[in-house]
Amino acid sequence: MYWGFWVGIAVVAFGAYGVMTQRFLMGSDWRLLALFSLVGYAPALVCVWGFRQPSFDGLGLETVIEGLSVGLLTQTAAVMVLKALSSGGKAVTVVPLTALYPAVSLIGAVSLLGETVTPIQLFGTALAIAAVVFLSR
Repeated sequence: MYWGFWVGIAVVAFGAYGVMTQRFLMGSDWRLLALFSLVGYAPALVCVWGFRQPSFDGLGLETVIEGLSVGLLTQTAAVMVLKALSSGGKAVTVVPLTALYPAVSLIGAVSLLGETVTPIQLFGTALAIAAVVFLSR
């Protein structure tokens, strides 16, 4: 299936995440949402594994450590968003600001993965940063 389909689902899910998170935090503790979010991750895993189970052949310690590191970074980001929202940040500001993470990914892709960035991609990143600045005001 075309990758754009999956991106569309991710955009809707991330957008709903920001609103639902703020709504939850209006009446509950952010630590409860962190716990419920982890439990809510289980059905997503079931769906992913339902498509096609991964192969564990040749899986080394380095790959396991990298995978666990990705999970740690993902959960750290999610918890920091919860903490920002529960500390008085508004979803309309916090969510767009945290949407700047692709700029960090771009830097990492170039410096760590050796990927190249075209001028149009740099321009697009600059526009995205400008959009986030305008959205957060």
